Amino acid sequence: MSSVLALRQRNSVHLMCDAAAYDRATGVLRSVNLVKCVALPTLHAAISCVGPTEIGPYLGMRLAHAFASFDDLIAGAEEVLPNLLDDFADEHRRGDAFATVYLVGWHQGRQRPAAYSMDMWTDHSSTVAQVMENSPNADAVKRNKLSEQVLCGTPLPGADLIAAGRLRIPDDENDMRPKLDLLHLMEIQRHEEIEGKYWVGGKALLTSIDRKGITQCVV
Repeated sequence: MSSVLALRQRNSVHLMCDAAAYDRATGVLRSVNLVKCVALPTLHAAISCVGPTEIGPYLGMRLAHAFASFDDLIAGAEEVLPNLLDDFADEHRRGDAFATVYLVGWHQGRQRPAAYSMDMWTDHSSTVAQVMENSPNADAVKRNKLSEQVLCGTPLPGADLIAAGRLRIPDDENDMRPKLDLLHLMEIQRHEEIEGKYWVGGKALLTSIDRKGITQCVV
């Protein structure tokens, strides 16, 4: 499990992720220093994934070679990404993988930022049923369909936890303060119990993209 939060605003898009890795079977913490968001400077974009720890860098490297811009990437994502997941699964997971992919970047053609997500799994995934069982919006999940987002993430805390954490999410996403509010939301994610365990930890890495380029910092 990973913590990923994406926020699209008027002039920029932001993605915050944690850096922890756990043994899924035991819940034992294995690392607090993973890089889960991969910047793709030549595409004016970045990618982060929930799923196997190796999949973000794997997809990032191949997407950087396959596409020339964020516009091209989004246009071809539904065709290319599922095939890349199958390749990854065959090479590293005996054909068995599930991942939620987050893509953020700057559309040169439309001169605006954007955030997208896609849920993918292999035909014989052993974990998709378990993941869906623990997803509050499982009924809305569509396999291999790219969806544009404004504010999204995994795991997305319920309203009770957000209220307990005293976070006020404004009606207008442009009023959010990415560095402060996404960190606050990630701290609330740390209290989200999934399969009897807590999965969010390590540092918080914020990636921000606007018309000028990409910045990353630990907050």
